[in-house]
Formats: sequence, structure tokens, C-alpha cells
Amino acid sequence: MNRESNPATAIWLQSLPLSERTFPKVSTDNHEFAPRLGFAWTPRAGDGKIARAIFGGQDKTVISGGYSIAYDPAFYNILLNISTSSPLVFNSSTLFPIPFTNLNGTTLDAYATANHIIAVNTFNPKQFNQTIVPTNFKNPYGEQYSLRWQRELTHSQVFEVRYVGTHGVGLFATENGNPYINNLVNGFSLGGPFNFPGFGTKFTDGARPIVNGAISQGDGRLMDEALVRTRENVAQSIYNGLQMRYQARVFNQFSLGVNYTRSKALDNASEIFAFTETPVASNPFNFKPERGYSGFDRPNAMSLNFIWDIPFYKEQKGIVGHVLGGWQFNGIYLLADGQRYTPNEDYSLFTGVSYVDFPFDATFIGLQAQRPFVINSQAPVSNVAITSIDAEILFGGGLPLPKGVAIADNVFLSMNALNTSGSAKVIPLTSARYLINGPGAGEYMGNPFGDATRGSLQGPLLNTANLGLFKNIRLREALTLQLRLEAFNAFNHPNPGTLNVGSPVIPDSVVEDAGATSLGAGFGNNNNSIEESARVLQIGIKVIF
Repeated sequence: MNRESNPATAIWLQSLPLSERTFPKVSTDNHEFAPRLGFAWTPRAGDGKIARAIFGGQDKTVISGGYSIAYDPAFYNILLNISTSSPLVFNSSTLFPIPFTNLNGTTLDAYATANHIIAVNTFNPKQFNQTIVPTNFKNPYGEQYSLRWQRELTHSQVFEVRYVGTHGVGLFATENGNPYINNLVNGFSLGGPFNFPGFGTKFTDGARPIVNGAISQGDGRLMDEALVRTRENVAQSIYNGLQMRYQARVFNQFSLGVNYTRSKALDNASEIFAFTETPVASNPFNFKPERGYSGFDRPNAMSLNFIWDIPFYKEQKGIVGHVLGGWQFNGIYLLADGQRYTPNEDYSLFTGVSYVDFPFDATFIGLQAQRPFVINSQAPVSNVAITSIDAEILFGGGLPLPKGVAIADNVFLSMNALNTSGSAKVIPLTSARYLINGPGAGEYMGNPFGDATRGSLQGPLLNTANLGLFKNIRLREALTLQLRLEAFNAFNHPNPGTLNVGSPVIPDSVVEDAGATSLGAGFGNNNNSIEESARVLQIGIKVIF
């Protein structure tokens, strides 16, 4: 505000209102009400047969529950994204923004102005990439509620069952605030495999051409601005879970715990940033269809943990006692449904000939927001089809089609065959689970937005055991040396699961195998990059005092 109010230090075009050259202060949410209510009840129903069968006798059962509201503040990365984009900074490129802040006592904006690095009183900040929040931006909150029944079975055993629910309201989500609509408005005609008129001119490096300081026209966006990434409170989530736990201590040496959860988690955005899935909606004009399974939804999950303090020579007297005593064997075993993942497409495949907003995806996401079409939900997950038009575009016009097969939007090829052997195999569309969403598919389906839903696919089971063997050597009364041998995924079970977008994604969630012009294993392959979960052995020494 101070910089743009002073003509001597201002960067942006001075004929613009001050409100367009500055970013308003993000409001502080001071109207939060976060109650917490809870109760615990120990039934006293007497010693009758029915009472003992249900409650186990006096003081053997506790019934408890609660309700709370908790708020999540706007965390640092959201504010950082705002402070490193226009109008707060003058981006020299879309990838390496230069913030005009103090550096060794000299402001970079003053240095840039004095050395004629940028032309002042020339540019409109809306011609550069922006990250913004709405004026009603607020802290999201979550409602948490639970009801628990806990029963003491014996003096060393306890069992409990509980219902747990959460409801997230006004959660953070990312949206495309200025979608590219030129293709949606003008459409395209298929007068040949590469005749796609009306796609408009994209700007470069986040700014459109400047003519005497005025905004140029015709880049095909909804508003006459550059890329706009908005952070809004439009996400909702709901979790309901039935959780059971058994805990026991046997002969004062063996501890055993077993947990099981049956749950369901739904939301319309699991993450504000791009981690295991694209954070923006497939259709930038309609956020409602994004509701689906959460990225962390695992309907069934069971865990077992144990600690066995081997009782022999516990006192560790003499040399024999120090060698044979002090051993402990422990472990954790986890068995759970596979992680959810969303079928998506590589944003670089149909550049210039698609409805997708490639500059936005490439700059802010790294994955294409567009998703494939669901054709036959009963077909194998890995069966993917592509129109011959889209295959011709994808392979640069060098696709060897079988004799008599035309390039048309109603001729479908096997993407599996293209990925594995490079051959163009004509297939009936009904044999495919998904149809790749390119210009040809958009023409055939009459819709540029694929209908594959978030979290609609699920990877294989998570099945892993972590074991540990410890040797505690008592040196003094208050000094113990612990030798540790630990094995993570001890049985070396393959555990593919969806990882960070920047790492191998397991199973492969990109329907074109992230590069259809090179041979690959194909979509939904659970065997890709399972070395991420290979067995790991670890030896350690710990001093306890």
C-alpha cells in the first residue's frame, strides 16, 4: 500500500485505481465459537444376571461421549502464495517471482527502478499471475462427535467400541479463478486430424502482450486478466467410523492390542495443494461434482501390536544373566484397504488442441485437471480406450492405422496396446473402463469434461509388519544400554500406494501412462515402483538414563 501510494516508488500503471494495484489485508476471523462438551457415566445397575451380562458388574463399564468445534487458521503457505504473486510483487517469470522486499537495507523495487530493470508506470498487475482469497475468507472449522462404550473384561483385559464422526465446514480449496473458455465458446471443427480452429492465443510467462500499457484482448479467458488461482472456503468433508479396541496384559509380561475400524470418508477436496491428486475441480465452472471418496479413505483397517518382555533372567545377575536376560520382542501388524486415487491425465498431451487450461495446470498444478470418461464400470480398471483422432494427435500423425480404418471420433483404439507394443488395435468402446479425454472424445461425448469421479479407484491392500528385537543391558540402577534390531515391512510384502505427485504414483493413476508416445506398463498397474515399500533393516544403540 505504501509503495503504490507514492508515485516515486510505485511500480504499476498509475492511471489504475489504487485498489487494483494493491492487495487488501486478509481479514482476521475474530468470531470463532469453539465449545467442547463431554460426559462420562459409570452405570450402577446392581449385580443381577442381566446387569452383569451387559455391564460386567459394578464399576466395570464406562459410557462416554462428547462434541466439539475446532478451528484451523489460514496457514503460512496460503499467505506466502499471495505475497509472492501480483500485485504484491512484479513477477519476472512465472516460476521465479522476485518479491520486492528489503535486502541488506535496500529495497529491491527501488534498486530495480533506479537501474531500469523494469518499466514503471507501464504494467497492469492483472496481466500477471495472481493468487487471491475472497473478501469473506475465514478459518474453517471441524465438528467432532463421539460415543464410547468401554468394558473391563478382567483385571488385565479391556474392550471398547466407539462411534466417531467429524464434519469439516468451510475447508480450504483451490479453484481456477479465471478459466480459459475460448474453446468452450467457439468449439472446434474436425475438418481433418489437425484442423482445430478457434483456440485463441495463449500468453507467455504469465503476462499478455502490452500495447502502450493497455491490456491486449483475445487470450480467451473468462475475465480480461492473466492466471488467477483462488483459495476459498468451499470444501466440505464428512467422516463416520465404527472403531473397536481390545487391550490385554498377559502374565505381566505380554501386552497385546487389537484395533479395527470400519469407516467412510467423503469430501469435495482432500487437499488445497497438489499432493496425491489434482487440487482443482475438473470442471472449473461446477465444484459440486467433485464430491467423492477422500484421498485418505480406507473403509477397513486393522492393526495388531504386541510387546513381549521375555521373562528369563530379568534380574540380569552375573554374566549369564546379562547375556540371557533383558530381551524384548515387539511388533506392529497393519492390514488395511488400499488407498483411494483418481484417474487423471497428463496435462502436456493435448497442448493447444483441447479444452483444458494448460497454462494454469502447468504453472500451478503440474497435473491436468481434466479426467477421462467412464465407459464401462464393469470392465477391468486398466482397460483404456482412445479415439483414433486423439491417438493421431498424440502420435504426431504417425499412427499406423489398420487398413480401412478411418480417423474419426467414433473409431476407438486400445491404449493398452499402444502403450505396450505401439500397435493400433481397434476395439469396441464397451470393452474399456475409461476413454481418454481429448478433442476427439469431447466431440464424441458432446462434453469437454470427463466424468471420472474423485477417489473412484482403490489400490491393493496395505499389508505390512514391523518387528523389533531389543536387548536391554542394565549397566547401573539408573543406566541401561539398549541394542535394537528393527525390520520395517519385515516380510517384504509389496505395498503399492498413492504417493506424492512428485514421486512414483502407485498404482499408476494417469490413463495415458504419463507419456503415451513411449512404451509403458499401462494405467492402473500395481507393480510399478514397489521398491518404495521394500523391507528395511535398522540397527541402533540407545542409552537410557
